[in-house]
Amino acid sequence: MKINDILLAELKYEAKSTRDLLELVPFDKSDFKPHEKSMNLQRLAVHCAEISGWWKECLVKGELDFSDGDFTPKACNSLADILALHDTLISNAKKNLAETSEDEFQKMWTTRNGEQIYFTIPKASADILGA
Repeated sequence: MKINDILLAELKYEAKSTRDLLELVPFDKSDFKPHEKSMNLQRLAVHCAEISGWWKECLVKGELDFSDGDFTPKACNSLADILALHDTLISNAKKNLAETSEDEFQKMWTTRNGEQIYFTIPKASADILGA
């Protein structure tokens, strides 16, 4: 079995679980913070949906650099918005995975913040981190 087939199966499973969770987000309580230092519930939920978009950084770009400064959190003000974002990112992730060659999965992927490297792992292992 090819690596992308294995990861696609896992992605589909995780996508359903994530979507089920997102469907429960009470947008009427979106300002709630589980902790004073935490993002609010709405931002946390959007972040859960956005993680699926990291497959592009992993498979196409080869790294995720938080210092790039080009990231703007998506604005999702309703359940329909967040589910649409999730579904779009999952669709893109499936496409990226399906188009990735076996050789590409052996290459390394780095997550960093500028010069500070958090980790470098084979792309085939990136799914364990939520990418």
